[in-house]
Amino acid sequence: GNVTLPFQHWDTLLCTGVTTLGWATSPHFRCANLLMLPKFLGKEGRLYVVSFVFAAIYNGPGANLWYNLMETKRSMECVVELQVNHTRHLWQASTAPLRQVMEELVRSAETLNTDMQNVSQAFVKLNEQVASDEGYDLRKRPDTGTQRAPSTQELYENKTKLRCEFSANIAYQVSAWAPCGACPLSPRPRLGPGPALPNGPSAIGGAP
Repeated sequence: GNVTLPFQHWDTLLCTGVTTLGWATSPHFRCANLLMLPKFLGKEGRLYVVSFVFAAIYNGPGANLWYNLMETKRSMECVVELQVNHTRHLWQASTAPLRQVMEELVRSAETLNTDMQNVSQAFVKLNEQVASDEGYDLRKRPDTGTQRAPSTQELYENKTKLRCEFSANIAYQVSAWAPCGACPLSPRPRLGPGPALPNGPSAIGGAP
């Protein structure tokens, strides 16, 4: 394949070729180069030498140091970016259950309100029964006095018992004051040891 050389190598080869051609063909070129040797031994020569030394340092250790600094900077940027990405992933993984719970709560907020309203409506009738004073004699209501106030369950049980007792008393009074034969459950009257007579006017005076 073709061999490609960097630009600096081509520059060095070109300078070397021109110098070789000048020394081989031109005496003026050789004289000019020889006259430059005393310059290198004086002040100007030392400046040239120092310049070459600095150029070599810059191209060698200086370039290496700059490359190392750039690589250090790039590695630090990579480490920082990696830490940021890991922190983001850890935060998302740790807050995912909490976000899911919050979303579920938001979605079930309307259903929860509806259920609470249904529960409240279910206890409305019970509260009305507990708070109502109908169905029993208020004079027979127990007086707690200085005792503790009864609970809702005890109050409901007491009122239910009073209502049952009140209904039983009314039924007893109605059956006691009802005329003979008016109540279908009352026993038929008997006349002597014979069998019971049927209800109606023929039971007392007899029918023609």
